[in-house]
Amino acid sequence: MNAKKVFIDTNVLVYAYSAKDTDKKEKAIAVLNAYDCLVSTQVLNEFCNVCLKKLGFAAEIIQNIIAEILNVCSCHIVDYETIKHALLLQANCGFSYYDCLIVASASECECQYLFTEDLTDQQVVDNVTIKNAFC
Repeated sequence: MNAKKVFIDTNVLVYAYSAKDTDKKEKAIAVLNAYDCLVSTQVLNEFCNVCLKKLGFAAEIIQNIIAEILNVCSCHIVDYETIKHALLLQANCGFSYYDCLIVASASECECQYLFTEDLTDQQVVDNVTIKNAFC
């Protein structure tokens, strides 16, 4: 496993477990296998919501998937400090609050990269480089 710590956004997990786009699925799985990955409680909650509403997975299946994810990813708990950090980022960079919460979590975990398709590839925010795994 690569020593680089990276933060994984919700969309990477969704592609890893969705059958709709096999190219993105393969790329998402490759990222999860190549790095020391972290997610946050926010990411896991968003993932559960997508699995229930868009992918139609049963709760028991989602529980099993979360256990799989936590076998390969550490989990950052979003706390008051993370919320304050996200609010400061939002005031300074203008991203949505939820995107800032992801960036704040990645920064607090000292991740080199944030893998997401929601932000600009190669942009550096709060010492974290945004990477689009699907480019």
